[in-house]
Amino acid sequence: MKIISLGLLLTTMVSYWAPPAENYTIEQVTVCKNTNSCLTTSQKNRIKESDKYTVEVVLKSTSANFLAQQIQAV
Repeated sequence: MKIISLGLLLTTMVSYWAPPAENYTIEQVTVCKNTNSCLTTSQKNRIKESDKYTVEVVLKSTSANFLAQQIQAV
C-alpha cells in the first residue's frame, strides 16, 4: 500500500511541476548583444558564453493564468 501511495504522490508531483506542452507555445526568441544589435539565426549558433546577451522569449497561451504563474516564477 505504501508503494502505491508513494507512486501516486510522485506522479502527482511530476504532473504539477511539468505542465502539458499544449498550455503554451514559443512564438519567437530574440537574442541581442545590445539594443541595436540582434543576432541572426546563424549567429545564435555561435554565441560565446563569456559575452552578455539579452534574450526575449514571446510565449502564446490560451490560458492567461498559466502565463502569469510562469512569469512570476522566473
